[in-house]
Amino acid sequence: METVDLNFSTVESVYFLGIGGIGMSALARYFMHYGKVVAGYDQTETPLTRQLETEGASIHYLDDPTLIPSQFQHFDERTLIIYTPALPQNAEEIAYFRSLGYRLYKRAEVLGVLARSYRVFAVSGAHGKTTTTTLLMYLLSQSQGCDAFMGGISLNVDSNLYLGDKGQHNLVVEADEYDRSFLQLNPYVTIVTSMAADHLDVYGTFDNLVQTFRQFAKQNVRQQIIVQQSAQEYFLDQGLEITTYGYTDDCDYWASDIVGKGGQTRFVFHGRYEAFEVELGIPGNYNVENAMAALIACAQVGIDLKTIIPTLRDFRGVQRRYEICYESDKMVYIDDYAHHPDELKSIISATRKRYPNRRLTGIFQPHLYTRTRDFAHDFAFALSDLHTLLLLPIYSAREEPIAGISSEMLLGLVPNHVEKMLVQPEELPQVLSALPIEILLTLGAGNIGAMTTSIVETLKKKDAQQ
Repeated sequence: METVDLNFSTVESVYFLGIGGIGMSALARYFMHYGKVVAGYDQTETPLTRQLETEGASIHYLDDPTLIPSQFQHFDERTLIIYTPALPQNAEEIAYFRSLGYRLYKRAEVLGVLARSYRVFAVSGAHGKTTTTTLLMYLLSQSQGCDAFMGGISLNVDSNLYLGDKGQHNLVVEADEYDRSFLQLNPYVTIVTSMAADHLDVYGTFDNLVQTFRQFAKQNVRQQIIVQQSAQEYFLDQGLEITTYGYTDDCDYWASDIVGKGGQTRFVFHGRYEAFEVELGIPGNYNVENAMAALIACAQVGIDLKTIIPTLRDFRGVQRRYEICYESDKMVYIDDYAHHPDELKSIISATRKRYPNRRLTGIFQPHLYTRTRDFAHDFAFALSDLHTLLLLPIYSAREEPIAGISSEMLLGLVPNHVEKMLVQPEELPQVLSALPIEILLTLGAGNIGAMTTSIVETLKKKDAQQ
């Protein structure tokens, strides 16, 4: 991969094409923290972009070069232009900056340059990487200190950026496989939380995805990786020192005696030489795995686990990762970013276990036409464990529609024992008002997260009327 040369000491202003993305917004916050002038464009106004504006960024929401602030409307070598591959490459503002003579840098390239001055902890995987990244940030913040770029909003620090390094030069990074972004990193500690077919619009086949993960693993500067047990097989022939975690004692680290209680989880964490009782402040067996990965990473850099394990009871989780948005005696509403069939199965299963004998209603917004096409039957199977399914239109993001691929098609694959219907976003309040709601899930990686406020208002009204 091409080596990118950037000298941030000469940069005075930064423009972001797609500033509202979770990774882009963390970079924007980083540059604002260090006194750079930050502006940008995004397709949609969100709570996150509004927060960036209050922090000092100038943002507009039409792809229109005339709306770009004047100081960015001429070439200046002290200006950095960053874009996200998720933005359509025919965007007018992309063409405009190129016409001015700028080289446009991908977010991953800029992050890769920043990471060179740190000891990097990289968290990769098909599922679980955001919570694991945030757990690792939290544990290091309680010990050695770190800076961190996270793929979600940590509820402990209310941001996707954490700047709390204490001279150790630790950097925690969510290592995203989309567009092969993580190949910009050469980590000191590498975690692989899971392996599953995804982003096939980029990779074409699962084998291509596996080969890229292997390449990423080989970029660990110590030739060591931490891998969830079920993903170990993909890295066995790479000459790497592999540390495994899971639920059986043939792993290097494993968990036993898992008990969920309220919104917390208790388990016994077995290390190579001793065992620890852990109280984790969030629910779900999959989060037991995430906590184990973060603890192993800390152990690998010499942190005494006895000093940090007690802090896990105060870990609050990540926004839109099994986030309880509303809870009363009559109903509970949980929002989650799950957008892959494996994630849906995990979330729905965990919810049924946590709330047995309660009616489970799910609102799902499919994310991307290609993902819906590639995993349609898997989605239908995962959603079949709901009692009621409200299916929203596909969130297209960067994609054009694909003939024959739609929410109507997906709905037809969901078994008929599920009460199911297609719903437009604006219809949700009326539909929810008429349904018997006990446990409600909103699921998806699109703009469904922006609907939580109106859904909470609807549920409060239902509660008041019952």
